[in-house]
Amino acid sequence: MAAPVTGDFDCEEVYKRQLTANDIKERSRLYINKSAALKFCPEAFDHPLEDQTYRMDLRFCDTSFNPMPMAFLRRDKKSYLIGGWRDFVEANQLGPGDIIRIHVLEHKRNGVRFFMIGRVQVMGILIG
Repeated sequence: MAAPVTGDFDCEEVYKRQLTANDIKERSRLYINKSAALKFCPEAFDHPLEDQTYRMDLRFCDTSFNPMPMAFLRRDKKSYLIGGWRDFVEANQLGPGDIIRIHVLEHKRNGVRFFMIGRVQVMGILIG
């Protein structure tokens, strides 16, 4: 469901995940299920991938609007966020059990899209 962030942007949550040890460890990637991946990068699903890899750089920022460049990767019919994911994990001291949310923000007039990623907080308290 889209909700306005400001008068110029629409915002929609596209992914929420409780992190596992595999999300945090050395692989430096976050698994994205197919329904969410379609929202991140629908063009990756326009053609069948046999032994191909699809990669697209995406504009990400944290909840303070600091740039957090990441890339969408689809390989072997699985999708991941890579690149800056490791930097985000370290900057936010994330661990297994923490919950993250990803929203897509789209400018109403020019259609520019970017993604905002953040750790879930309730009443200013980090949970997870």
